[in-house]
Amino acid sequence: MSARGAAIAFALLVALSTVLACTGNLSPSGGWASPVTSGDWVYQATRQGSLIRVDAKTGLRDPAWQFPTEDQKFGVIYGTPLVTDNAVYAAAYTCRGDKCEARVYAVSTRDATPLWSERHFALETQIVGPLALSGETLLFGTADIERDRGRQGYLYAIDARPDADKPLSERIGNRLKWRVPVGGKIWGGVTVANGVAYFGSMDRSIYAVNISDQLAAGASRVLWTFEAEGAFVARPVVAGTKIYVGDFRGQFYKLDVEARAADRTRRTLDARREWSTELEGWVWAEPAIGDTAVFAGTLGGKVYALDIATGRSSWATPTQIEGQVIGSPTILGAPGTPTLAVPSSKEDVWLLDLRSGTVLGEFNTRAAVDATPVVRDGFVYIHSRNDQLQTFAISSRARVNCIQTIGAKACS
Repeated sequence: MSARGAAIAFALLVALSTVLACTGNLSPSGGWASPVTSGDWVYQATRQGSLIRVDAKTGLRDPAWQFPTEDQKFGVIYGTPLVTDNAVYAAAYTCRGDKCEARVYAVSTRDATPLWSERHFALETQIVGPLALSGETLLFGTADIERDRGRQGYLYAIDARPDADKPLSERIGNRLKWRVPVGGKIWGGVTVANGVAYFGSMDRSIYAVNISDQLAAGASRVLWTFEAEGAFVARPVVAGTKIYVGDFRGQFYKLDVEARAADRTRRTLDARREWSTELEGWVWAEPAIGDTAVFAGTLGGKVYALDIATGRSSWATPTQIEGQVIGSPTILGAPGTPTLAVPSSKEDVWLLDLRSGTVLGEFNTRAAVDATPVVRDGFVYIHSRNDQLQTFAISSRARVNCIQTIGAKACS
């Protein structure tokens, strides 16, 4: 390894050790999963590795809905669960020393029972980012596989269908559809748009992968890659034909799908359709996309508003908050002043004026927040690092409900 490569690897190791907050034996600690609203419920992954749900109106936990049970822990859930009308999908992993085991599973929204006869899809790896669903295919990124050290990471595609929806002949067999090896660990999530999966890797590349079930014989699933100077952990956000993502060198990119497909150098930016802006700090969280600006936070605690057309700052200066920005900023439909909610790894969710970046106040969580705030019907749901599910009214900024995710006790 070159001196430069060693320096990058060391810097990434330091960053991951800090942000993942792992212990000496690499055991994960969780706390990043955001609430998910669906129907009458708010679903939450706890730091203990369970899935629970609470009534969106009353804030009361459903005591009959939990997976797995207390004595069947699968590990820690980092990525936010994926919820459909009938299923909740999640991935958990646990480590002993440097040996890790991950499980991906699907449970019923009706009663939290497993929807797959094998209960889960197991791999000897880590799965950190959230899952993505396209039709009947569940997609996720991994680190290296314990029994296959030839590659540093993979994009996996597995059959998401409940067994009850399959013909009898297909109910027993391999759930794996295909996998694509990449040159680095995939710590972030996958974004799917128009039959293509977009994701970043620790090999400093953004990938575009064809996820069709009808791939032509001999055709490569990898449609294109974009090579940068820094590793990617943030999940790319796709808006129309544009991709917005930041890296661990502090660069933030707007990429154009068509320009990427046409560029054989893998690095040249088409100035007519793309841009790159240098930020002061590494980017872990995916950005929030507004009408005219994209909002990005860094591990140095700076929050930026970048003009969508040019990449130039839309604020006089970036706003400095206390703590790291690990969860994504969220645009609030607040009355009066358009507002950006930014979670802090130190404490609270900061509220900034969307137009100027001026600090307006906070949602006082009284704890660190590593998860993205979620908005629904005039309320904001926040999962804090001390494993509380807190609800705030946007109009008054007052906390209207708070429960401990385990035990369902009211917060003190």
